[in-house]
Amino acid sequence: MYSLYSTGSRVFNIAIVLLGAAVFHSTAAPITEQENTEKKSPDIIGEAFRQGSNELLYRERHQYTINASDQLEHNVTYTQPNGAPLAYKKISYNDQATAPSFELTDSLNNETLRVNIAEKIISIAYAKNDVLQESKLDIKQPLVVDAGFDPFVQNNWESLSRGNSEEFYFLLPRREKLVELRLTSHTCSDVKPDTHLCLSLEINNWLLRILVDPIELTYQREGRRLTRYLGVSNLSFPDEEDTPQVDIHYQPASEKYHD
Repeated sequence: MYSLYSTGSRVFNIAIVLLGAAVFHSTAAPITEQENTEKKSPDIIGEAFRQGSNELLYRERHQYTINASDQLEHNVTYTQPNGAPLAYKKISYNDQATAPSFELTDSLNNETLRVNIAEKIISIAYAKNDVLQESKLDIKQPLVVDAGFDPFVQNNWESLSRGNSEEFYFLLPRREKLVELRLTSHTCSDVKPDTHLCLSLEINNWLLRILVDPIELTYQREGRRLTRYLGVSNLSFPDEEDTPQVDIHYQPASEKYHD
């Protein structure tokens, strides 16, 4: 059994689903959800390996569609190596691309998580085994929620490329709190710095930084696309004491399945 957004044994299990695809505004005519479902195809494939090994733990399939309200939706399907489903997440982008609303369904563990972002309030609804827990948080800026991390990187690309640090508040929905994070660039170790931008994500608190490993991200400069994630997974395994550290490689589905 797996569990998304698990609390784990670490101080803060900051497991972010990151996707390197720019958020865009479509001027296309509204289409029905059925038409969307029929036409959509996987845009990005992520393969998550246990760090330091060739053991494939799971896959992520990221798809982008335009809903009936002419808004961008980002759908993520998590599957086991054999293709069996783990969980599904629908992310809906609003006027603030860095803070989308989302709904997560984890059928294996009978869990659901809904996060809605309003003008000043974050509403969180978490249910496990039909027991519902609801809470609200005041918004702090700059705010990043879930896959809104990638638009944050895009918005601050030039600053990060110059070596500056960028700070923001990130939502931990299961903990019902906002945590201050810091994003900085660092020297790339296994790719060329002229073709890639390498970033480190860590808690913006010197004491907690000692206790929590940073997350490392690699972006391809051409297209500003995330290609690699090194850090704690957002899936937990009950037969393991700690949430596993993963090495996720992302690439367009057209490249992944190109004959």
